[in-house]
Amino acid sequence: MSPTRRSSKKIMLLKSIKELPRQRDIKPFNPPSMKDNLSRSRIKNTQDLFLPILKRVILEQKDKDLPGEVFGLRFDGIDWDYLLFLSLYHRVENLIYTGLKDCFSELPSIIVMKLKGLWRQSQERNQLELRVAKEVLADFSNIGFKVIPVKGLILSQLLYGDINCRSILCDLDVLVLKSSRLEIEEGFKKIGYAVGEDEEPEGFQWQKDIFRAKDNFCIDLHWNLSRHWQRDAALEEMWKDAHEEYLEGIPYLSLSLEDTLIYLSVHLADGDGYRQLIHICDIARFIHIFKKEINWNKLVDKARRYNLTSSLYYGLFLPKKILGCPLNDTILRELKPGILKRMLVYSFIGENNFFVETFIRKFVREYFNFFLFDFIEAKGIKGYLRLMRLMLFMPKKDGKLSLSQPAKRVMGLFNWTLSEWLKERNKIPLHKVAR
Repeated sequence: MSPTRRSSKKIMLLKSIKELPRQRDIKPFNPPSMKDNLSRSRIKNTQDLFLPILKRVILEQKDKDLPGEVFGLRFDGIDWDYLLFLSLYHRVENLIYTGLKDCFSELPSIIVMKLKGLWRQSQERNQLELRVAKEVLADFSNIGFKVIPVKGLILSQLLYGDINCRSILCDLDVLVLKSSRLEIEEGFKKIGYAVGEDEEPEGFQWQKDIFRAKDNFCIDLHWNLSRHWQRDAALEEMWKDAHEEYLEGIPYLSLSLEDTLIYLSVHLADGDGYRQLIHICDIARFIHIFKKEINWNKLVDKARRYNLTSSLYYGLFLPKKILGCPLNDTILRELKPGILKRMLVYSFIGENNFFVETFIRKFVREYFNFFLFDFIEAKGIKGYLRLMRLMLFMPKKDGKLSLSQPAKRVMGLFNWTLSEWLKERNKIPLHKVAR
């Protein structure tokens, strides 16, 4: 289902952090600078500042009190509203704030004021979310189940030493044993939690929301890494390799380093659809911190046995390409998919696609997002035939194939393509201005 479009710059820039969308409800990329017909030079200068700032923070390549010309840019050539928009969309506003403070001794007061306000707001909210999350983890322990928290506050603390670095923490994502998930749901119902409905078609169910009634805090309960990935033996191995950790005396399990990197790569493909830089930053930061501790041969072997080599390849390739994360090319060569798949995937994961809503990026979001993971991991004739079957005969919620769907989907795609082509023809071109 396509996300609802939000075209208003004011809504995106001034929207309360408390109301920011959950991960699976990400809105279309719609940069205000591109809509408002600002100059290409200001847009490019802003982008040229944005990525180096992230790189310095993630890979700890920072120097204090550098002059404003350190990146060859002048502040009057930066569109600060666009920078703020990029930061919010990619959920890296707190990393950008940290980087700007560390790199420049002087900054325009307006950007400092806005970013500092966002930092304080998310800090206050995250402290509250941390308190609630600890109570929820204690509830898991009290009803007799161990869980593996993924993403969120645990990941933020592990990677950055600060729960505030990964923007707002709006829920708690946990991995549970598939065989235990019904017992967990019943156990939480007994202590006052509300369990959401299954939203996926039968056979694709892999997660469910559980709400703490008194404050409506959401637990994202996962019993699989992806709706389209069915590997019970691999999941059993992940649980076997997990180790126990404690959060202020509250026990939980943590994935091994290799499985964590695989999970982050799968989430980048299936959960995020290669849209937000925060997930690429997380992988780059993870590699930066644990590069010497990761067993790279074991990582590649696991990815092959889990049938997740392509997801891992792009999960490693993007941090290297976009942020300059140091990585042995031998690892990428061992995981590299075929040339045809690489050509197709590169068309919507290139650096430019994180700043501009290209046609192929729109197409993936509107018509291909549900099947993206299947395409990334499809191998051989059988895999691609399964992908085509899913695309043409989209399963209903009861799991049955809908025979009326192919014609509707083809006509819908044709109408959408024609509409987008007409929009492009009528678009007012961006113009250059003298700097």
